[in-house]
Amino acid sequence: MVLVFLVISMRARLEALGLAVYPVAFGLVLVANLTPVVPVGDPVLRGLFLPIHTTLAFFGYAALFVAFAGGILYLVQERELRSRAPRTFYYLIPSLERCDTLSARAIEVGFALLTLAIVTGLLWSHAVHGRYWTSSPKEWSALVAWTLYVVLILARQRTGWGGRRAALLGIAAFAAVIFTFVWMNVLAVPVSARTP
Repeated sequence: MVLVFLVISMRARLEALGLAVYPVAFGLVLVANLTPVVPVGDPVLRGLFLPIHTTLAFFGYAALFVAFAGGILYLVQERELRSRAPRTFYYLIPSLERCDTLSARAIEVGFALLTLAIVTGLLWSHAVHGRYWTSSPKEWSALVAWTLYVVLILARQRTGWGGRRAALLGIAAFAAVIFTFVWMNVLAVPVSARTP
């Protein structure tokens, strides 16, 4: 996530995005340090598709987080513009158009990576469990997030839908991504791995 932010910051000069990226990066590092480690001998961790799947998912999540942060910045900037006395924060945030464009591009990249992550996840599931779809909550939440991004991309392309509605739908879609990430890394950890 920080790597994606640094690339965007160097290319587009959007330092205000760091206001969202750095606290979340800190939180993710904290959660990663508190999450129990799954034993290396676990057969779930074997296979060709695991490193491909996780790499695609990490970069996809990072791009979708940038879209989420762009949506948040859009809503904050819109609120500041509607107020009669904008605060200092107003001058730090990019314009509405720039926030919307950033979100749209980040969603396109993140959606492509999320799609590839889902496909490799299905292949990984087949290699480990002998079937592509196991109907686990993380698979369903990934499908819900993917569907929300399909709706958002189609709405943007076909109707020119953008602005506030796109920002709100992008935030809702990322909430599904967060649920998937939390379910996969915290809630779905086997009980044997939680006990010391």
